[in-house]
Amino acid sequence: MVNPENRHIDDLLDAYALGALEPYEVAEVEAHLEGCASCRQSAARARATAQHLLLAAPAVQPPAALRAKVLARVHAVAAQEQAR
Repeated sequence: MVNPENRHIDDLLDAYALGALEPYEVAEVEAHLEGCASCRQSAARARATAQHLLLAAPAVQPPAALRAKVLARVHAVAAQEQAR
């Protein structure tokens, strides 16, 4: 989606901060940020929030049974892939 009106790109900033945009969207956001101080500030806040989320994730420990179930599934899929 090209931004011909140079409108603010608030709806893309959170996904941009998380690295969850398509390449054409990244290009759109970065082009807009070059000329928009307001969106640069919003992007900086979104990146800071994303960084805090990354740091918080290791603090959450899944229940042992869930962890074991997920790891068993990962190993089973890996074994299937190796058998191919």
